[in-house]
Amino acid sequence: MRRRLVSTLPKHGLLILATLIALFPVYVMVSAAFKTQASFLAHPWAPVADPTLNGFRSALGDQFPRWLGNTALLSFGAVAVTLLVAALAAWGFAHWSFRGRDTVLGVLVALMVVPPVVLLVPLFVFGVRIGQISTFRLVILIYV
Repeated sequence: MRRRLVSTLPKHGLLILATLIALFPVYVMVSAAFKTQASFLAHPWAPVADPTLNGFRSALGDQFPRWLGNTALLSFGAVAVTLLVAALAAWGFAHWSFRGRDTVLGVLVALMVVPPVVLLVPLFVFGVRIGQISTFRLVILIYV
């Protein structure tokens, strides 16, 4: 029993160290939320000495509610349209047998490995051509 405990001790120590390293940015973020900007810049890793909620007040009083609403609108819109299109496509692939079905499905799966950053310029040009630059519709379409 002791031998087993001693043999697992280095593994558990390494896991605890990895957990602490992974959680360190969370500690910095939470402690920074309750510090003033000057206090954080002077001592970013120090514990909170004088907690304050001024950071929350300035974030919530600024454009944050609008940004949150925009994010929710874009996310829910993109998820809803993606869910609808994907469900209809999956139903079609599952129930209809047509020539080239496996090829189309293979191409769709292969396109999933294309990094989205490669499509930035063509999508921008597409948005300019259809006159939808800086609109929610174009962003939702790009997300879909």
